[in-house]
Amino acid sequence: MNSLYFPYFSETDFEKTLFSKGVLGTCEIIEYKSNISSSLFSRRHADALIINKKNGYWAICELEISSHSLRSHIFPQLVQIYNLIETNRAKIVQDILENCIDRNDNSTRELILRNKPYLHLVIDTIPKYYANTIPLINTFCNITTCKRYKDEMENYQYLIDEYFMEEVRLKKSKAICQGKFIIILNPNLLVLDHNHKFVVFNELKHEIDFITTQENKDIEYFIIVLKGTIKQGEYNILFNKHNQLQLEK
Repeated sequence: MNSLYFPYFSETDFEKTLFSKGVLGTCEIIEYKSNISSSLFSRRHADALIINKKNGYWAICELEISSHSLRSHIFPQLVQIYNLIETNRAKIVQDILENCIDRNDNSTRELILRNKPYLHLVIDTIPKYYANTIPLINTFCNITTCKRYKDEMENYQYLIDEYFMEEVRLKKSKAICQGKFIIILNPNLLVLDHNHKFVVFNELKHEIDFITTQENKDIEYFIIVLKGTIKQGEYNILFNKHNQLQLEK
C-alpha cells in the first residue's frame, strides 16, 4: 500500500499530533509551557518534556516545524533554552515536580530530581540543505524527526528518526571530580547502583568507599565517594568493555 507524505498544517497541528497520538514510541511527551526564565524582564517558554525511562534520560523539548527558519528562528531558540536549562535547573525541576508529574509516580520524579535534563528538538523534518548541521546541533541537543504520511485508506502513518547526543547514544555521563568525590550528572544513563567496588582511571583501580545521594536546592546529586582522590576536573564516566566503571577525559 502506497503512502504519500502529508505535511502538518501548522505547529499547532504538529503539537496536537505529538501530544495525542503517542507516536514517539518509548518516549513519553508531556505538554510543558511554563516560563523557564528567572528574569523579571523576559519570559521564555519551552513546549514539552520528554521522559525516556528506558534509556534513562529526560529533556526539555522544543517542538518546531520545518517551515520555520532553522537559521533565524529555531537555532536561536535552542541556544536560548539551552542556556536557561544550564542556569535555572533547580527552578525548572521544582516547577515540573509541583505541576507536571504525579506525586505517586516515584520513578519519574526520581529521574527528574537526580538527572540533569537534556535539550531535545522534535521537528517534522530537517530540510535537506541543513542536513549537515545535525552533528553541530547534536553537540548540545538531541533531535527527533516525525514525518507524517497518509495511505490509500486515509490512515496516518508516522516515520520517526532519532539523532542522539554522543553521551546519550554511548551511555556515558558527565562527572565532576572534587578530590575524593565524583558527582555524576546523569546516573540513570548508566543504570548505576550502590554495589560498585571501584572506578578505573588512567588504568588504575580507585576503590570506592561508598555511594550516596545528597539533595541541594531541589536537585538530588548521585555521588561516588572514593577512599583515595582523583585530580579535580570534569570527566566522562561510563562502563568499559569489561563492564567496569571508568573515568575518561
